[in-house]
Amino acid sequence: MAYCANCGTQAQSDQKFCPICGVSSQAYNSMDAAASTKSAGLANFWWRVLSFTMDSILIGLVVGVPLRLSHQNFYLAAIIQVLAAIFYGALFIGYGNGQTLGMRVVRVRCVRAKDRGKVEPSRAFRRALGYGALLLIGSLYQLHVRQHPTSQQSLENGKQGLIYFSLALPHYLDLLWVAWDKQNQTLHDKFAQTIVLREPKVVM
Repeated sequence: MAYCANCGTQAQSDQKFCPICGVSSQAYNSMDAAASTKSAGLANFWWRVLSFTMDSILIGLVVGVPLRLSHQNFYLAAIIQVLAAIFYGALFIGYGNGQTLGMRVVRVRCVRAKDRGKVEPSRAFRRALGYGALLLIGSLYQLHVRQHPTSQQSLENGKQGLIYFSLALPHYLDLLWVAWDKQNQTLHDKFAQTIVLREPKVVM
């Protein structure tokens, strides 16, 4: 079985260039899946955190800030931001060669876990939907903050904080799962059967 030596994508017998990264077929190596993993390693926790942070900042600037300035209802604003995150991830992963803008900056790419092929739009949407569902659980609970709470109000705020953390825990676990998973997958990666690779820097 032939794989692209640059990004690990499975090669077709009649193609001259890799459909993912554009490397010439002359650079293909005949290797098994284990050897392919060595040539195109899984993106580690910190690369994924960096790309996620960039994408979150971008969505916040494009969607979150205008919503705050328009003084929308908290719950409506939360739903809009989650929907924006879902469609952003689905469109860029499904139609943008497996990369969001943040992923492109740090050279990581989402591919199918089984054969490292391009993620099709339906799978990209399923992956983004899994992420959005876990994010939505924590986003719909508003944590009220009082400027000068009484003792009773402080106790109530503590209870609210505990409820908020409990509801947000699935989202945090989803993102942290990469740190101990053997395939460096999030929970939404597992749901969609995808992995994320770090591409080697191409030397011209």
